[in-house]
Amino acid sequence: GLLGGAGGTIRLSATTFGFTGGLIAARGAGGGGGGRIALSTASVVSPTLDASGGPFGGGAGTIWTTGPRSVLTIGGAVPSLAPPTPFGLMPPMHGLLVLNGASATSGALVRVSETVAVSQATLALTASLQLDSAGATVSVTDGDLSLSSLSGLATLNQLLAGGASTLRLAPGTWAANQLSLAGQSRLKLLGKGTLTLDLMQSAAIGADAAIDLDGAGFSGGLTSGNLSLAGESPAGFTVAGAAGSHGGPGSAPAAYAVPPEYDWFSAPAEAGAGGASDGTTAGGSGGGALVLTTPELTLSGTITADGAPGFRGGAGGAVRLTVQSTLSFGLLARVQARGGAHGGGGGRIAVLLAAGVAPSPAVSQLDASRTLNGGGPGTVFLRDDTTGAGGLLVVDDGALSTTALFPATNLPSEGGTLSLDSLRVLRGAHLVTPDVTTITGATQVDPGSTFIAPNLSLP
Repeated sequence: GLLGGAGGTIRLSATTFGFTGGLIAARGAGGGGGGRIALSTASVVSPTLDASGGPFGGGAGTIWTTGPRSVLTIGGAVPSLAPPTPFGLMPPMHGLLVLNGASATSGALVRVSETVAVSQATLALTASLQLDSAGATVSVTDGDLSLSSLSGLATLNQLLAGGASTLRLAPGTWAANQLSLAGQSRLKLLGKGTLTLDLMQSAAIGADAAIDLDGAGFSGGLTSGNLSLAGESPAGFTVAGAAGSHGGPGSAPAAYAVPPEYDWFSAPAEAGAGGASDGTTAGGSGGGALVLTTPELTLSGTITADGAPGFRGGAGGAVRLTVQSTLSFGLLARVQARGGAHGGGGGRIAVLLAAGVAPSPAVSQLDASRTLNGGGPGTVFLRDDTTGAGGLLVVDDGALSTTALFPATNLPSEGGTLSLDSLRVLRGAHLVTPDVTTITGATQVDPGSTFIAPNLSLP
């Protein structure tokens, strides 16, 4: 019937099995959930195992195989549209597979030595994923995978996403040998804050793929977890009635103070501040922050940390890319940390290249601009030697105007002295620094733009 029964339990244990294309099934009927299958054998020849839920919405059951390899499989021949299948504390396993429309979740420690694979399915691990040996791979293809943390002494080998997938990682530091985003996959934050990716070999982001941290920064007013009208910022709540600031200032009505900028332009690591609500319309949350370090970076797609729109927009977040040996920056590649609509200030972008890494990305591919309706542009910084001083600092108002109707972009002090190879203040932007400034190369300040320093030394 439509409200069918659940699948039962099958547990088999033997040294060898003589299957010839057999089927072992513990399937649900109608809307019944799948059952459980446990198979223990030293044989490498296995039958088809199926613990599918019923065809009218039953959730997938579990298949546990042990012998040469221990593998937990959730999902069977019938795709599932049911709520997630929960599973608790399991013995250490070689592989965890979630397949064919199934949805699974676990709040217990999951120990894996080889593979976590999600294919056309959903998996959420709300506790730690412990790696028990080097060489483990985590992959998602045409599915959704959420990870809260990694533990164990081993380094994750590969973190892979392909097809129309979403890979969600909690804020914090994630270490792996390789990151690959292919197809239309997206890497997002599971929560809000800063995502740090320490890669030992390479990172590759395909032409249609993206790291998307839009709106993953400090919360806007009256958004989830923030009951205040004011947006949140690193110092607590930002100024009531104002949009979020970060690299550039958020806009504020005349009766309100402009919230201050923060974070180091040469090494940004903070998320963008949230914008205010008027009590009816929520404020926009700021953009999240990405700190990515890798020997090799191939970027053909996009990295975005834009602020979200709102009654007052959230500020752009931060993107810091440190590349130690090889950089390939595609013609259509983009890095963005823009302010959210309705006044959000721009964020901060820094691209730090070791000596000999070339070519640098074009400045036009790096966008930390403000938004419409006020706000000030953030900062873009490029340096071709991660151990040296100097570098190129760009503050660009984009193509929005040549007459500034927003507060100046104020650089927080970098210790009393500021040394740059070159500076560009473009298209109506205004830049102010409290530091004694030395610029050894070219300085470009467009008509309608200004640069103010207490003591400026030019070549």
